[in-house]
Amino acid sequence: MQNLPARDCHGAQKDSDPFLIYMIRHLFILVLACLCVPVVHSEEKGATTQQSIRVEFTPSGSKIYDMNRACAFVVPNPEKEGAALLKIDTTKSAGSLMTCLKTLVGVLKPDTDYIIQARARIVQREEENTSFVIYAVRPFSGGGGVYDIDQTFGACIGRWENILLRFHVPKGVPNAAFQIQTRGKVVALLDDLTIRETKLDSEMVADKPLSPAQLPSVLPKGAEEFPIDLPRTTGGAVVSVADFGASVNSPDNTKAFSDAAAHCAATGASKLVVPKGTYRFTSDEPVRFDHLKDFEFDGGGSTFVFLKGHNNLIEITKSERVLFKDFSIDWDWDKVPLASVVKVELVALGGEYVDLRFVDYVKYPRKDIHVVAMDSMDPALMIPGNEKFFRMFFEFSAGKTPAKVEWQEDNLLRLYAEEKKAVFLENLRPGQLYRMKHFYYEMKALAMIDNSHMTLSGV
Repeated sequence: MQNLPARDCHGAQKDSDPFLIYMIRHLFILVLACLCVPVVHSEEKGATTQQSIRVEFTPSGSKIYDMNRACAFVVPNPEKEGAALLKIDTTKSAGSLMTCLKTLVGVLKPDTDYIIQARARIVQREEENTSFVIYAVRPFSGGGGVYDIDQTFGACIGRWENILLRFHVPKGVPNAAFQIQTRGKVVALLDDLTIRETKLDSEMVADKPLSPAQLPSVLPKGAEEFPIDLPRTTGGAVVSVADFGASVNSPDNTKAFSDAAAHCAATGASKLVVPKGTYRFTSDEPVRFDHLKDFEFDGGGSTFVFLKGHNNLIEITKSERVLFKDFSIDWDWDKVPLASVVKVELVALGGEYVDLRFVDYVKYPRKDIHVVAMDSMDPALMIPGNEKFFRMFFEFSAGKTPAKVEWQEDNLLRLYAEEKKAVFLENLRPGQLYRMKHFYYEMKALAMIDNSHMTLSGV
């Protein structure tokens, strides 16, 4: 092949070395590539080009994401020289829910499958059960989880965990964004964030392997062994909840049990017993055991059945050397199911609504139903989760932002899409099974707060 002569900026011909020109051109291209914050890689898949973005965190920001500088910071990566981590710190934030980072509009394209992977670690959190990190794909403007396309949670403290999201952005959602939020006060680290286009129908993905880490010279041994003392023998009285009005025939035994426990705390009784049976509790107040010492609660093999709208079921607080044994906690599923299995019967042509059949009921037990969330189910195993796992949030907290519904039959519910028309059209098909949650964060079965030397046995 003949080499064409080089020309200067005025068009005049000049002598040059073709190899030198080749090297200078490619060096220039390499320098430009290194100056870009996101590292973008495209690979051919048949007739389509799929893009992969490795997000690099820099203090100056990025064309890929928007960072909330009140709670998100770029810090050096101690494991990789010259690299950086994203640090999330909401310990000084006033709000309970903070958005720390989100990709810009246009990074995630409509009608496209994606896989997002990262490594994350929680360094510190204020409350074990209420402080965590949320990794979600939702509209750029937010939505508080109600309009999530996909989400997962980070709750592992002290060790790295793999974050994996596999999802399809519907055609009618042009502003989808990957977002990192915190609930409560949290300090967390994020590394190795990648956003990759894919085809979910043809690809099975394993969790991203953790990067190898060098072990410290002295390995931690964990907490020192420590004893849990049982209640001491004090000679205190033995009391029965029946003496305070508890009965298997009572519609609500909350006050009777709480009064009996308060009496034991006030008099120094050593034991509270429950005649064996099934006891019901319907008050929104919890059954309280408070300031007990050297005390035993013997459920006698009883079952405690609860039916309430909110609050903890049982609370044990500020007690020392206590034993709670031999009882079961249950819920009145016949009156108010915590969750139901529904089958998609019909999706409206425009996605305005979907008709859902409750497969376990000829007549659903109540008409004032809460639709908090729906999770896709494996029809063979009849458990939530499958290769194309899909979740939708509606109310999030029961009763606060009620979904619009209409009963068509005793076990057929019409759920209106409102702002989810595109999501309904893209993801819902007749015959699919979903677990419909009617409650989410409303209640804890057994809350144990500020106790020492506490033992549970046969609970």
